[in-house]
Amino acid sequence: MPSLFSSLAPGNTLRNLAWQVTGKVTRAKALLASMVGGDLAGVHAVSVAIHNVVKGLNQMRSLYLDVSVRQTLTPEMASHRCLFAPGVVLRQATSSGTVGGCPYSAGTLLLLELEKARQTSGDESMIFLADTWSRCPAEQWVPAMLEGVWRRATSAEER
Repeated sequence: MPSLFSSLAPGNTLRNLAWQVTGKVTRAKALLASMVGGDLAGVHAVSVAIHNVVKGLNQMRSLYLDVSVRQTLTPEMASHRCLFAPGVVLRQATSSGTVGGCPYSAGTLLLLELEKARQTSGDESMIFLADTWSRCPAEQWVPAMLEGVWRRATSAEER
């Protein structure tokens, strides 16, 4: 996955100039912001989600390329193996509280390392923050989309 540094690297000068001249990225950011009511945490969340979908599709490509794995996975199994929790999500506390003995107040910005927490705990609900107040609205859509991609890819080889 390209980093911010690599996207600004000299090799991308023409692309970055084209984006600046056309205003395409600026318009895309404005559209995304309007879709989440100008909520910067919402813009960040959608951006993180897109990266995780790409990460999942890359994982799916790897699974598909291994014929022995491809033949054993159902669409549901393939989808599950291609889901990732975000590395970090941003949340703003609506009230005061404590985490691990550290107090915080309302308005505090919290960075939650969900993938690290998922790997440490084995809690798959971390992927979409299931059963929490900030559950990801794509909780059903992303797995269904990945299942559909797997079905289409594996059915295409049968033709």
